[in-house]
Amino acid sequence: MTWSEKATVAAVIGLLALPTPMLADKFDSSAGNFVPRCRAVVTHERDKAFDLGLCAGAMIALHDDMILLQLPSDHPLRSCLPDNVTVEQSIAVVVRWFDRHPQSRQENFMWVAMAAMHEAWPCDE
Repeated sequence: MTWSEKATVAAVIGLLALPTPMLADKFDSSAGNFVPRCRAVVTHERDKAFDLGLCAGAMIALHDDMILLQLPSDHPLRSCLPDNVTVEQSIAVVVRWFDRHPQSRQENFMWVAMAAMHEAWPCDE
């Protein structure tokens, strides 16, 4: 099991252990909430398993969707990820994009991630 898979499992276990009111602020879907968690993946802060798991889980879902459920060719955020790109590489792309676009702090993380991946891996059609 890779460290990101371990982090995802740890996050799920952590979620189950938390009282419901504590979860409310953990599921803020803004880029301002998720990107610091993703930065923990990029900097390999293994002591932040919950943060690693939240970011990795969101990015694994998006990464898989980008590959499996290709957006229509006219979608402005469509990406064509290379076959060999990893989820961790995608996370690094998102963190770098966010650092260049901090004004996107209040935007939904998934849209920010899609914009970052589109910039890094546009489709050549």
